[in-house]
Amino acid sequence: MATSQPTPAPGLRSARRNFRRILHPDMTPMVGLGFLLVTFFLLAADFVKPTVMQLTMPVKPKYDSGESHCGGC
Repeated sequence: MATSQPTPAPGLRSARRNFRRILHPDMTPMVGLGFLLVTFFLLAADFVKPTVMQLTMPVKPKYDSGESHCGGC
């Protein structure tokens, strides 16, 4: 639950308006929810080694001695 504590406000007003309420929420349920979310995502994750696709790299062309390397420039 949240607790509230009255604190005096600056200024000279009536005693009824002289106090503000500051809420201090209890963070225990929020921490529990965080742990539940972490547990859920760890259990729902797929811990499988990823498969690798085999790639074939292009072969570098061999040039004749008479041709230029720039492709006819």
